[in-house]
Amino acid sequence: MYLIGRNADMELDFCRRLNIETRRQQSDDPDKAWRLVKGEIDDGRPVMVWCDIAELPYLRVRLSNTRHDVVIIGYDDEQNTVFIVDNDREDVQEVPMAAFQRAHGSSGFPGPNRFATYPMRFPAQLPDLLTCAREAAASAARVLGGEDALLFDVSSLPEGSLVASGVEGVKAFADDIITWPYRLDPDDLTTAVRSIPVFVEKAGTGAVFSAGWRPASAVMSQRPPATNALPPPQKPASAALMPGVLWAKLPGPSPWTSRPSV
Repeated sequence: MYLIGRNADMELDFCRRLNIETRRQQSDDPDKAWRLVKGEIDDGRPVMVWCDIAELPYLRVRLSNTRHDVVIIGYDDEQNTVFIVDNDREDVQEVPMAAFQRAHGSSGFPGPNRFATYPMRFPAQLPDLLTCAREAAASAARVLGGEDALLFDVSSLPEGSLVASGVEGVKAFADDIITWPYRLDPDDLTTAVRSIPVFVEKAGTGAVFSAGWRPASAVMSQRPPATNALPPPQKPASAALMPGVLWAKLPGPSPWTSRPSV
């Protein structure tokens, strides 16, 4: 299960809206890739790169995600380490060069990142942020409606994999999750439900989506299919409020007390 809330061009779209000059530079040569990163740092410019979370030693995860963005802010030749800023950690992380290069050049899921690097040149002044936000919201709405630049080639997935995007993807997930109690044994069901925050928030879509689906999925997993149908989200505010109400009605200890560590 992997719930993705981005497309392959998220970084480029973000920079384009803010008039930040960048392009995704990729290579199959680790030495060439490092020279690019090192050159940016030597010129006083921190640089964003893709890294596989499974190869970053400060993250306690076992799943692969090669599209994780981190920022390289420095390196230490004597210690053979690099310094990484990651939104998943408050402190700067010092990472052995070998681990960084494995993460930067990983061939894991959803596909090889080929040492993807984003050198950036910032404008003297950012454009109007309200206009940028409106454009981004409109783009997100189009993606939800079915326009999408896929993050990876779905033909590489195992046969029988469930793949959908946008609103149809949310519906497919909802239709699938209510069948879990009838397809999974109790232990597997517990593991699956408790893993949702990891696959949604940590590895995929993010808090906005998961705030709705974490609690709703926990309720769905305890009720028969006939009573699991939720009304269509015709009013977004009401739809956003419903998961909180359902969460408050859950019996017993909160699944948060035993969520998987990441």
